[in-house]
Amino acid sequence: MKLHDLVAIHYFHDCSLNDVQYDPEQRRLEISLDFCKWMQDYFVEGMPELIAVKLVFTNVSRYFDDELGQINWQFEILDGDPILDESGAPVIDDEGNMGVSFFVDRGFEENSRSISNRPSIIKVFAQDVEFIDMGPVVDD
Repeated sequence: MKLHDLVAIHYFHDCSLNDVQYDPEQRRLEISLDFCKWMQDYFVEGMPELIAVKLVFTNVSRYFDDELGQINWQFEILDGDPILDESGAPVIDDEGNMGVSFFVDRGFEENSRSISNRPSIIKVFAQDVEFIDMGPVVDD
């Protein structure tokens, strides 16, 4: 599916990012997350409320993480960082490449004056994405 379809169909607020794998030779990016199915417009009582999902982006042109302040291929280790409400907006870069953005809660930052939330914006620019339902999330 096209990236704009991904964000038109699925709502990513409160999903937890778990893992990111990138294959530069194939230009393929996989993002694993716990997906809140109960928050979707298409949710029907009796469906699993939380599912494991893999987003497979193909023909990836680049990835940008504003917390790192650079375009990069080295992803930070994710520890169930939640996606915030503003996520899923489609974006277009200066070259006209389609992308999708996720606002991620990276926790809190303390400085001498205050404690503040540190959300960051992650953008992935790719041609297509596949949304793969990996089944219900099982609590340990």
